[in-house]
Amino acid sequence: MGPMMNSSAEPLRVRKTALKVLMGSLVISGLLGIGALLAGEFSELQVKVLLSSLTVSGGSILALACAAALERGRFSEPARVGLGLAILATVLMLLALWPEIDNQYFWKVIGSAVVGAVALALLSLLELATVAGRFARITIANRVASAVLAGLILLLIWFEPSGDGMFRAIAIASIVVTVLAVATPVLHYVSRLEANPGVPATLPSNRGLGERPPTKTEPVSLAQPPPVLHLRSKFAQIHEHWKPHIVAELNGQSVRLARVLGTFDWHKHDQEDEFFLVLEGTLTVEFRSGQVTLQTGDALVVPRGVEHRPSAETEARILLFEPSTTLNTGDAESEFTLRELPRI
Repeated sequence: MGPMMNSSAEPLRVRKTALKVLMGSLVISGLLGIGALLAGEFSELQVKVLLSSLTVSGGSILALACAAALERGRFSEPARVGLGLAILATVLMLLALWPEIDNQYFWKVIGSAVVGAVALALLSLLELATVAGRFARITIANRVASAVLAGLILLLIWFEPSGDGMFRAIAIASIVVTVLAVATPVLHYVSRLEANPGVPATLPSNRGLGERPPTKTEPVSLAQPPPVLHLRSKFAQIHEHWKPHIVAELNGQSVRLARVLGTFDWHKHDQEDEFFLVLEGTLTVEFRSGQVTLQTGDALVVPRGVEHRPSAETEARILLFEPSTTLNTGDAESEFTLRELPRI
């Protein structure tokens, strides 16, 4: 496991170094801007210093937003592009300020880089939200709306269409992006509440502290007993490996079945513990400190925040029990990622 740990630690050190550089540039540019404001009457040099400070600060904020997604393993490739565009826009803007480049195409390139960086930075932040399956379509809506808005602004920059039709379209797209951007963290919060419902009033330690006692309800009568979950027939409906299917939900948790074969991604769940039960076959779960092997009938709880990678040399059938908001690949994103799980 030693070489594997070294290979994973190296990208982590690189990301931490990059974040330190970005934070340092943000602090330095802020100090330069403050110095320019306190230096007395504005000269051309002070204006350039202040604008340079604002440019570096803005570029650093955009880069940090993209770096946050990279750190969590979400939206990785677009976030890398956004990070590159943020750096490119900052460099080009500084070149335009100091040598005073007065070329309309140069400024159009700067504007295009800024638009791309802002759009990808916004999406990088929104992709950090974890929402319940029924809200998963908001992720697609965010991407589509941001792409449409960015495309319209780029058309305005490069082709300068006449009339107010383009401005109206940009205004409408901006409203849609804003509404979705506000709704996403709200749905994230709602999903967390549903997955981890608080029940402080039912805890014995709360008695005598002024809280109301637990509310008693009348017994519920059913017309017939609840349906039995025939797991063998459920597995017969699953035809792909590493694609969990939801078979039941209770108390904000979901029971998932999956057929597995081969090796899954290294990943972790920052907010959720994960329960594995092997119903048939053999499952190996690797950790950075070693690995465990589960045979038929064995179970394992992986605590939240612990990086792990399941694998199976021959097909195994497993049951997963975890909060309904749990993304199957956790903080990683790959071809295995499923934002909405099928139900059977």
